[in-house]
Amino acid sequence: MEEWKYTLLNGLLATMGAIIVGCLALYGVLRQARKGQEIAHQQSLALLAQVDRNAVAVRDQARWESRRSTYAETLTACHHYLTATFAAGELLIDQHDENGEIVGSFNDEAEGRRVSETLDQLNAQINSLRLEGPAEVLDHVIEKLSEAAADLHTTLYVWSGLVHDGHLSNLGSDFQSLLDLTREARNELLSRMYDVLHQ
Repeated sequence: MEEWKYTLLNGLLATMGAIIVGCLALYGVLRQARKGQEIAHQQSLALLAQVDRNAVAVRDQARWESRRSTYAETLTACHHYLTATFAAGELLIDQHDENGEIVGSFNDEAEGRRVSETLDQLNAQINSLRLEGPAEVLDHVIEKLSEAAADLHTTLYVWSGLVHDGHLSNLGSDFQSLLDLTREARNELLSRMYDVLHQ
């Protein structure tokens, strides 16, 4: 074979080798690019999942803090109401002598207003508490507290009118029972709210 044919064949083989090496290199680069793309896709999905988890955690924390604040404000309103009603009851008891007879005419409008105002504040907080929930855990005891507080207020109002007019009644014992019932409902509510916040 003539030398130029060898040179041509040799050049052709070298060119084909270069093409094959180039194709293999291109395949490797494309494969690496695909792997890089898959890794970048997985990383972006992981980042989005982390952002989502963080958003849920922030939302849950904000909800917990809002709920805790509402619970605390409700307990504070309940405390003010129980303190006011207890003080008013003590004033009414002080109008009786040791034999249970009424010793004077009672008319303390300021104390009555204080009791009514604290009941209004408690009722407002109870409405906020109903919105905050959770209903399945709190509704029954909220209703119990609401009814006991209203009955306590009515009994105190009627009792003070009777004492003012000089009439004896057994409403003092009814008042004490309702005061105890209201405290009991408050304590049960506190226990349920604690369970909700710390579950």
